[in-house]
Amino acid sequence: MPGRLLQLQNKQLTQPLKIIVLVCNPTKRSFSDFSLHKREPKLWLSHRIKNYLNFSQFIKEGIEILEKDDRKNNDTFIMNIKNRKATPNFNKYSILTSSQYVIHLKYYLKFFEKGQLVFVNGDKLAKNPGEIMEKLQNDLGVEKEIKKSDFVVNPETGFPCISKVNLERRIQVL
Repeated sequence: MPGRLLQLQNKQLTQPLKIIVLVCNPTKRSFSDFSLHKREPKLWLSHRIKNYLNFSQFIKEGIEILEKDDRKNNDTFIMNIKNRKATPNFNKYSILTSSQYVIHLKYYLKFFEKGQLVFVNGDKLAKNPGEIMEKLQNDLGVEKEIKKSDFVVNPETGFPCISKVNLERRIQVL
C-alpha cells in the first residue's frame, strides 16, 4: 500500500499528501472480519476459515502462530500477511493482522512524516458520522462537502448513510 501513496507523494502536488488512518477497536474489527467471511462464502478468505467453529478457536490458533513466527521476523511476517505476500495458508490471519495498528504505523512512518497522518476513530465515526466528517474536513483543510445534515440512518441496515442521492438514486452506505 505505501507504494501507491509514495507515487502520489512524488508527484508535484499543490499541497502535502495527507493519509487518513481509520482505526477502531481491534478486537471488534477482527471479529467483524471473521463474521463477514463466515457469512459470505464467496469472499476471498471464506474457504480458509470455514472449518473454525467460532472466533475464539480461530484467534487462539492465530495468536500462537503470529507470536511464534513474527517474534523472530521483526514484524515482517505480519506485514507480509497483511500485504498478501505470505503463503496462502497464512493469509487467513490477515483477519487478525489488519487490526494490529502499531505494526502498520511503524511501517508507514518509514515512508511518511507523522504530520501527514490524520487519525479517525472508526467507532466514533460509526456513531456520529456527520460530526466526525466535518472535523476530518477541517483537519485536512478542505472545503466542507459533507455536512452533519447529509446523514440519515438507513432503515434496512440501521447504519448511517449519506443522504445525497447518487446516480442510481439510492442512499449510499458510509
